[in-house]
Amino acid sequence: MEKPEPSLARTLTIVIPALNEEKNILLTVHEILPIARQELDGFELILVNDGSSDGTGLAIDHLAASDNAVRVIHHAQRRGVGASYKEGILNARMNYVTLIPGDHEAHPSTWPEFFRAVGKADLVIGYRTNQHVSRPMYRVILSRLYTWVMGRLFGVRVRDFHSLVVYPTNTVRRDELQFVGYTYQLELLVELFRSQVSFTEVPVVLLPVEAKSTRSLSFQTLRNVMQTTVRLLTRRQK
Repeated sequence: MEKPEPSLARTLTIVIPALNEEKNILLTVHEILPIARQELDGFELILVNDGSSDGTGLAIDHLAASDNAVRVIHHAQRRGVGASYKEGILNARMNYVTLIPGDHEAHPSTWPEFFRAVGKADLVIGYRTNQHVSRPMYRVILSRLYTWVMGRLFGVRVRDFHSLVVYPTNTVRRDELQFVGYTYQLELLVELFRSQVSFTEVPVVLLPVEAKSTRSLSFQTLRNVMQTTVRLLTRRQK
């Protein structure tokens, strides 16, 4: 696949979903905005309030009112990160699209290289460099196991399945992609790699997080992983 012209490759829609992240989403946006303006030819932020019960909705409304690069979407009830991302993609105006969590998980040093890589290939795939010092060990093990297993099943050789990724917007606007919860990115990457896309990988530095409950081991997550895996394997056999 030929690389897009540089004039087309430098515009990016940044979708930021947030559930009860009043303070963190403000930090995330204020760190991203100046670097996006410096490194990209064009960009927009779509902030998705995914049914928050705190002041997240009001906070992002204030951001949109103060900066014309920011748009907001409000969900009356929680729909999940996959649904939030799909809605962002459908509303994206730029040639590329990415999802950045609203929980302020990435160190600010991540953004210059991440944004500079847009347009160097069809996909920009991040890989987390410091999970062992910023996340509980069980989460590091689960992440690496998940990446290894899915890489073996689908022949996708990337360093990380669950970090930041930049996608070509028109390519990911496909009806058959279901964006199911935790596994939305697995589905996107597997389907795109089947189309022989080019990609480049860039490091993502994480901020340390406090110990808290996670949905990564929930029954719903495991069911989503199984359903998406079966669906992708079935498509490969057709």
